[in-house]
Amino acid sequence: MRYISVSFLFVCLSMAVLPNIASGQATFTTCIGDIGNCDASASSINLGPATVGGGAFVPVKITNTGPAALTINYSFTSAAFAFGLSQTLPPNPLTIAPGASVQTFIVFLPTSAGPQAGQFVSNDNAPGSPHVIPLSGVGVNVAAHDFADWAPLFVRWEIGLLNELGFGLDLARCAATGMGDDLIYVSPRTGRAVSRGAGEPYRERLLPLPAFLLGRQAGDPRAADLHAGLQLTAHFLDQWLLMPHDKMMPEARTRLTDLAARAATESA
Repeated sequence: MRYISVSFLFVCLSMAVLPNIASGQATFTTCIGDIGNCDASASSINLGPATVGGGAFVPVKITNTGPAALTINYSFTSAAFAFGLSQTLPPNPLTIAPGASVQTFIVFLPTSAGPQAGQFVSNDNAPGSPHVIPLSGVGVNVAAHDFADWAPLFVRWEIGLLNELGFGLDLARCAATGMGDDLIYVSPRTGRAVSRGAGEPYRERLLPLPAFLLGRQAGDPRAADLHAGLQLTAHFLDQWLLMPHDKMMPEARTRLTDLAARAATESA
């Protein structure tokens, strides 16, 4: 069986471009992510490892803080990187009105294993053009039997991402009793753990809490638990991060959950 992995990255990037408001020019700034601010700057974007045939993606917001329209002719220097998600694919050339922003995604879709690099290049009418953002990632060939090794790490990484975005899950104690014993559910509304006894009357409406997230499972997690973990993080990424901004879960991440479901069915 072939598995596809994606990674979801949040980092802030501020271009070294000073607004030129007095001269009436457009300005070019980017924020990687659509929540929070861009106080933490970075000179490049590393989209991390992604399985060959899968992909990684990062939300990107391009903002024009100047008083004139910003017109961008953009390109990527490597076919492994592109703007992704059809519902957020910006036109080329792209025009951004004064004070407006455009939200999209940069995707990394490796077709071979190993380190890969490219650049996002914006030829525009803002000072400092062209604006160049170096991109990098690593393509990884992952065999099916490795799924149990990297999937738990991926789920924990997404939980850490939610926490960094201000949407931390509370899996340490039951939301109803305050106790830390026999936790097997998560509230889909609050992201808090629920014990077996407290959750029994509502079990059809609760999300399963896989044991490997509590450190209480010996050996490799079962395929069903990996599927539950991917469903858990996908639910909160969707409900708390994407849907409030009228965005959809990238297809590559949806395929990962679907493939995990298939693995769980085959191992049952």
